[in-house]
Order: sequence, then structure tokens, then C-alpha cells
Amino acid sequence: MILYLTLLVFGLGILAAGGEALVRGATGLARSLEVSGEAAQGAHAASRHVATSPTSRSET
Repeated sequence: MILYLTLLVFGLGILAAGGEALVRGATGLARSLEVSGEAAQGAHAASRHVATSPTSRSET
């Protein structure tokens, strides 16, 4: 019985640590996707600005 309880507590500890690592990994992934999305939006806005700025058009 003591062995069973020890294994149960140990197993729950492993599951808790694994769950915490999973949450950390998902949070890090979400942050990196958010940052890459913001960078893509910034690049898109910059290219749009260049395309519409009067100095970028050749006036003939």
C-alpha cells in the first residue's frame, strides 16, 4: 500500500511537471508566432508606404 501511494504521488509529480513544461512550450510558441506576425505586418506596412510615397514613383 505504501509503495502504491509512493508511485502514485511520484507519477502525479511527473505529470504536473510535464504539464507545466507543455504550458511553457505553448506559451513560448504563441509568443514567437505573435512576434513573427507583428514583424510581417511591419514589413507589409513599410512596403506599402514605399509603394505609395511620392518619392518612390518616377515622375515622367
